[in-house]
Amino acid sequence: MLRMSQVEYIRDLYENEGLSLREIARRTCKDFRTVRKYAYQDDWNPPAKIKTVPETFPAVGEYISIIDEILVMDEREPRKQRHTIKRIHDRLCEEHGYKGSYSSVKRYVARPQKSRQNAQMKKKFLQSRLFPVIALPKR
Repeated sequence: MLRMSQVEYIRDLYENEGLSLREIARRTCKDFRTVRKYAYQDDWNPPAKIKTVPETFPAVGEYISIIDEILVMDEREPRKQRHTIKRIHDRLCEEHGYKGSYSSVKRYVARPQKSRQNAQMKKKFLQSRLFPVIALPKR
């Protein structure tokens, strides 16, 4: 790992002085591959990790309607009385004979929560734009 001043020096020699990569490697006492890496590098940010979310949930498949029903009913309940994902999994196992894993239920429940929250936020924003609160003058 080089210091930023060393990287800037390598880039300066390459771009402004027009030296070859081998000559820069000789002058800086760095390996040719290291010089090449820093001379050609434009983007200094680490590569972004892409998180893929499955579109289908085969393990939960036939239980999706039950899970959705539980989640819809929970929206009406106070926050402290809602089902946790663990409790949803337990209910599926006890009441409906679900044999799948907890993580399958977790993956399914986590995805709709995010999209539901985004939809609710958009709805609230649009309502505030369409029906702004107007303060009436005091009498």
